[in-house]
Amino acid sequence: MEFDKIIAEKCKEIRIKNKISIKEMSTQLGEKTELIKRYETGAIRMPFNVLMFYAELKRNNGNYKSKKK
Repeated sequence: MEFDKIIAEKCKEIRIKNKISIKEMSTQLGEKTELIKRYETGAIRMPFNVLMFYAELKRNNGNYKSKKK
């Protein structure tokens, strides 16, 4: 579980750096905000699609564009 906590901390840093709220992220992913919070504390392991969301934020280096229609 230690590895999960390290990943969770890094993912949270990426989200904050990109100025994305947990609420916006949960909307984009179709997940509940409480679940996102649990991912970011390392309480539960992130599924692949959530990890990819963070990877996309990191890759865009602050140029996140909302996919809302």
